[in-house]
Amino acid sequence: MTEYTELYQQLATSELLTILAEAEKYNPVAVETAKTEIESRNLTETELNLAKAQITATQEAKNLKVEKRKQREENLKKRTATLWDSINPIQNGIQTPEKIIRLTLLVFGGLAIYNLYEESWFLLFLLQEGPSDWDFTIIEFFLPLLLLPLARRSSTVCSREVRTPRPSASSSGWIIRSVPVHR
Repeated sequence: MTEYTELYQQLATSELLTILAEAEKYNPVAVETAKTEIESRNLTETELNLAKAQITATQEAKNLKVEKRKQREENLKKRTATLWDSINPIQNGIQTPEKIIRLTLLVFGGLAIYNLYEESWFLLFLLQEGPSDWDFTIIEFFLPLLLLPLARRSSTVCSREVRTPRPSASSSGWIIRSVPVHR
């Protein structure tokens, strides 16, 4: 009788078979105790097959979970790659002005997020005090927070260009003009 005997008498047959199948993970005494317990139960071939089927079903369920997790990870990688490709300012297929606009947006967006994080204590203070205590100097605080959305709006307008022919018939070429975007 070993230290595992009482515990293994309470385990299901499928759990004991799992211990035997994964013997390298267990103490050799534990594996021998599991063998002894299975032999002492005098199981029929049908009962052993049923227990093995339970083990197989459990393993398939684990494999399915792992596969789903891998699939979710792959989907997330694809989405982030797509996002990165759309905001990456250094791409071969994008025209130079578009690269500059994207890089500028990334830099100023990062600065705005950092500024918002650094000044969040002041924003909370202002919201707790209420608008009645504000004075004209509050513009100094809110102006940088408003510039990023305005910069984003203007870059969207600049990035949507329409090519129109020059008005005079004798001149050749195209004129690029910006078209305001209405949302």
